[in-house]
Amino acid sequence: INFIFEPILATMLLLRTVYTQRLVSKSVSSTIRKASRCNCNVFLSRNIHTIRAWSYPGAYHSSKMSFSTDPNTDGFDNEFDDIGDIEPSQLDLKRKGKGDNLKYLIIDVREPHELENDNDLGSTTQDWINIPKENLLSLSDSEEFEELLAKNGIDGLDEYQDLFFFCRSGQRSMNVAKHIVQLDLDQTIFNVTGGILKYQKDCDNAGLR
Repeated sequence: INFIFEPILATMLLLRTVYTQRLVSKSVSSTIRKASRCNCNVFLSRNIHTIRAWSYPGAYHSSKMSFSTDPNTDGFDNEFDDIGDIEPSQLDLKRKGKGDNLKYLIIDVREPHELENDNDLGSTTQDWINIPKENLLSLSDSEEFEELLAKNGIDGLDEYQDLFFFCRSGQRSMNVAKHIVQLDLDQTIFNVTGGILKYQKDCDNAGLR
């Protein structure tokens, strides 16, 4: 019996190794391409299912890979959700010209009345727009996203390298970021942790109103 099952087991192990090598190679290539656009340093952890790239101090990107039972796939879901977390203090430095030179856009996903109650990001720096969460979650592709930005005064998405999503506490903006990253944009997607509440607590509020 062993002489029957041993070749089968060896074949299965070989196929698993081939799949793993293919996926790691693909994931590393994808991350390096994105890193080259944002001048990141790439780190491949000991866990081959996790790739992280840093573009700001205190910020990171996480990518994930999951197994699929879909018979139409090769056995794996290649889902790389590259979403960086950035602290408000780091974003504030960037807004003051003390960060890198990459052009960015902050998208505040709160409702308009919340901006009146909790303050907005001010008029000193024209680096942000307000688009409520539901408007963003209804998008189905990158063209719709560009059209929505154009309606809000942003023409030419290609000129931006980083998109920062922002809300009151960081939860809604993360939900939006998870949706937007599925649109396969060229930009690097960030969620601002803690939202306006943490921004007000940690940063110089001179730019807020």
